[in-house]
Amino acid sequence: MVGRRLMLGAAASLALQGCLAPPMAQAAALLDLPAQADCAGVANLDLEDARFHPDWTTGENAVRLARWHGYMDLAQIPEGAPHRPSDTATMIIRAYVPAGGMWPIEDRAVVWREVDGGWWFWRWRIDYRAPSPMPPPPPLLEPGATWTPPPPPTLEQRFPPTTGRLATDLAAQMEAAFNDACRALDPDYFPSEQPFLRPVDRQESALCPADSSIFFAEIAEVGRPTQLYVAACQNNLPTFQLMQGATYARADEAPE
Repeated sequence: MVGRRLMLGAAASLALQGCLAPPMAQAAALLDLPAQADCAGVANLDLEDARFHPDWTTGENAVRLARWHGYMDLAQIPEGAPHRPSDTATMIIRAYVPAGGMWPIEDRAVVWREVDGGWWFWRWRIDYRAPSPMPPPPPLLEPGATWTPPPPPTLEQRFPPTTGRLATDLAAQMEAAFNDACRALDPDYFPSEQPFLRPVDRQESALCPADSSIFFAEIAEVGRPTQLYVAACQNNLPTFQLMQGATYARADEAPE
């Protein structure tokens, strides 16, 4: 669950024993993690700041968190799909980016890494700005005959999901992020305002662009607990590279 989990394993265990998560340097020493300064995505982020660790037990936050977990139910491969993760898949990512504001497109995707290192995907992109198809005109009928128009096409018929092997360039991006040791330092919640350890151009923090899409992903990985990740906007974290690659999954273009 998104919350005060600073790191996986020993650091998370310490946090559950009734104390706050240990300082970053202490957690790194406990888990043999890379130094924060060596990880470009988080090098200057104050990961111990409360903005990275909201209290998800408060009323409004609890409702928000429950809604976010519910989004993951939308990123499900339907029965009968030609490709699905095997029982030995080493990572499964369910990603969701909702439509909203000025953005009319909703993305639902599942991307997974098989034990042989191959990356696969299922993705459904729904474009709500597309006009609904016009019903067919009624045929010429004999006197007294009736005609029932066919049902309108479903969203799945209007916007067919795509599936198959992940495009070569995206698979390489995903594999690099999958193997990046710095991923262990990534927060599970990337807020709209990110506080710095040291000012940058006299700024104490950075802000997501006002029109940013919010990204959601649930990552299940062998040897780690399933985790919900939320990013208020795009960023340079290796975990976000996995989230983004899953959200915009595609196959290689067929040669002409």
